[in-house]
Amino acid sequence: MYSSAAGQARFVITNPDLIFNFQDLSEKQINEIKTHDWGQYPYSKGLLSCEFSLGNEPKILSELFQQGMERFKIIDKDVELLSVHRQGLHLTSTDLDNPLPIHADSFEFSGFWTILVHLTGTMGQTKFYNNHIHPREILAFDFSPGRILIFPSLFAHSGTKPIDGTFRYTMNYRVLVKTHLNNLTLSKSNLNYAE
Repeated sequence: MYSSAAGQARFVITNPDLIFNFQDLSEKQINEIKTHDWGQYPYSKGLLSCEFSLGNEPKILSELFQQGMERFKIIDKDVELLSVHRQGLHLTSTDLDNPLPIHADSFEFSGFWTILVHLTGTMGQTKFYNNHIHPREILAFDFSPGRILIFPSLFAHSGTKPIDGTFRYTMNYRVLVKTHLNNLTLSKSNLNYAE
């Protein structure tokens, strides 16, 4: 059973023009990401994630968030951050009991965006799909430490598992922003955007 928002979100058609890929962190920043001990945090069982409240996140995650918002300002120089709704560190392994379904990061139609940062690991992809009902892959980004992906949180996506027996870490920031791009989020869907 879907809530009405989740039910409508299933009909959102992904606009690939609103999926932004950045691979421009400095060598120093990427080295800091690669050498950080991501395994030190208390991951919840099942989801293999660790949530951080705003202001209580490790310094490296605060810095990565700032890097993500700087990239958002490249996309839209007038973007306004209204709030940060989630800071989640994710561990992905080859564990078959940890499926990686196609999902949306939010079912809200009101300006939520995801800033996804690839941290450490070697294999797997972040994939985007045309919709949730009859998903067909439309974009895929190989896992690469320091890659920053920015996209509307409604869009159907998934991560593929590493196949070399290692762990892969990603950081997911869900933000509410005011941007002219919000009006384009549903441009390919027969749905209405709510301010």
